[in-house]
Amino acid sequence: MSANNLDAWKVELSKIQADVEASREVLARGEIPIAQQWVPPRLGRLPRELRPVAEQLRAEVENINEMIQAAMEKNQAERDRLHATPRQKQSSKPIYLDVQG
Repeated sequence: MSANNLDAWKVELSKIQADVEASREVLARGEIPIAQQWVPPRLGRLPRELRPVAEQLRAEVENINEMIQAAMEKNQAERDRLHATPRQKQSSKPIYLDVQG
């Protein structure tokens, strides 16, 4: 395995790790991250020594995907509840009573 291939894979895995961390930060703010579809790089085979790192990242990506799915389902449920809430007619009556003026 060439050193260039190893270095290129390290860079690629670092990008994936950065995406995972950014997605976690977005989810922590209560937002849903915009997921980009990953396109496998044309770097040849993953070097054997990076396989444990790649497997850990795959598990982290799967976890993020589950968190995104749960957030989307929660969002949909909240939207459904909002649409199910009966709308009240707007009243032309005053809402506040001025007791000082």
